[in-house]
Amino acid sequence: MALPYRLTKWNGAGFPTEQQVTALLASEGAMPALRADPPGLVRQGHRYAWPVTFWVISGALAVKFRAANNGAAREVVLRPGDRLDIKPKTWFGMRVAGAAFVVYAIVTPFCLPAVGMAAPAEQPLPEKRSA
Repeated sequence: MALPYRLTKWNGAGFPTEQQVTALLASEGAMPALRADPPGLVRQGHRYAWPVTFWVISGALAVKFRAANNGAAREVVLRPGDRLDIKPKTWFGMRVAGAAFVVYAIVTPFCLPAVGMAAPAEQPLPEKRSA
């Protein structure tokens, strides 16, 4: 049975920067968002109806895939430069592996363009009222 993901190890010199990862993903037509998750963070198992890509810039991210057909669950640990492309409808959970923040790019059909760290859209300030 084919794996529900593709793991690609970084083959460049050193490790990629945020700018390199963003540019490489943009060259594929993607608009990545950048995230920084703290040590100890766990994201429970979930799945999306669309593909998702993670590309680690620093730190380590463990991604655990649900077992299929009563098989063993599989965990993949992503380190700086590692890219993981996950197929739609694949169950997975994530946790920060290690004692440092993990910084990574994520690509889904709903990502905001990466400009520094991704953040919600700014809300206009309410108008001041005269007293």
